Amino acid sequence: MSSARFYLGLAIVLLLAVVSQLLFGWFLPELKPFIGLGYVAMVYFTTLSVLIYYLSKRLGTHENPYLLLYLTYAVILFKLASSVVIVYAFKRHYHPDTRYFVLPFIVVYILFTIFETAYMAKSGRLKSSKALN
Repeated sequence: MSSARFYLGLAIVLLLAVVSQLLFGWFLPELKPFIGLGYVAMVYFTTLSVLIYYLSKRLGTHENPYLLLYLTYAVILFKLASSVVIVYAFKRHYHPDTRYFVLPFIVVYILFTIFETAYMAKSGRLKSSKALN
């Protein structure tokens, strides 16, 4: 995947994430105080996506074909663990009165996970097609 396509996809995902946060604010006013958690997630996952993109690009040319798979597993584990830490820290600091405070975060998490899975799968397909030639 070219850098231009990656950044276009990232911009689309960010736009969808911002729209989702705005919709939460308009249609679910009880979640309005917690939308900041969604924006924190956007910054965090954008940074992580860029880092993962360049790592997968570098590992895509490596002679060990399993490194990209290992990166995928490591990313899933790291994202899950760091997400739990972020949500736990937010809950400890702000003491939300509803369990639904995590909804803005989850929507952003899902959007970025779909995006990262798509470009990492594309990187894997590109690598395997190059290996066949």
